[in-house]
Amino acid sequence: MGEEFQLPLGVTTASDVIKSVVLRPMTAGTRRKMLNRDTARNASKSLTSILMDCCDSIGGSPVNERDINNLVLGDRDYMLFEIRRLSLGNIINASTQCPKCEEKIEFQVDMGNVPIRRLEQGKHYELENTLPVFKVKNADIKVEAICRFPNAVDQSAMLNLMKNDPLGANYLLYSKVMRKWSRDGQVVQGPYTQAFVDSMTVPEIEWFEKAFADAQPGPDWAARIPCTSCDRPMILDLNDSDFLFKTQV
Repeated sequence: MGEEFQLPLGVTTASDVIKSVVLRPMTAGTRRKMLNRDTARNASKSLTSILMDCCDSIGGSPVNERDINNLVLGDRDYMLFEIRRLSLGNIINASTQCPKCEEKIEFQVDMGNVPIRRLEQGKHYELENTLPVFKVKNADIKVEAICRFPNAVDQSAMLNLMKNDPLGANYLLYSKVMRKWSRDGQVVQGPYTQAFVDSMTVPEIEWFEKAFADAQPGPDWAARIPCTSCDRPMILDLNDSDFLFKTQV
């Protein structure tokens, strides 16, 4: 039997927002498939494989690969977060090296204390038909953007660029989810391609990157660890296979 959880955003239908999801722990077979060479080459495909194995239902209905791929990334991240807790417990034991004093630091993260950002319609997003969209705005530089939430299909499209051009990969993602961009109160006509994102000013893109990330649902993967020797604060990204699928890293 699986355990029921509530998605941070959920699946919007014509009549409802479905948030209920039933998850179960990973098995050795799940781990083997995740580390399969063909699957491991594509992070999105690897995570979809885990979710397919460990998700019994969404809204009481069995899931298929299309259902999993259509989930927004924040809901997928949340499901992986809870699957890790079900499989290996709340505690992550880890070590890292301070980039300033080079001291080796051992630390623990209690996943029970990780904040989960949950979104409400009307407060954090609106609907275009059944498509959730969110607005971000900066009065200082007079720009406004409306975007949909990215899903696994969007993520897959950017993976080919990620190794050699990580900023280009992010810009491609932004171009795929952008619905409207306004500057000085005037709508900038699309299409909103990667070239359009490249044409933004530096203040615009620096603001938008942060605003976009802050608008997403799901767990806050950033662990804030102080160095025990020099007190330098470090931020570690826990959204990594080492942290998610091992008890000691």
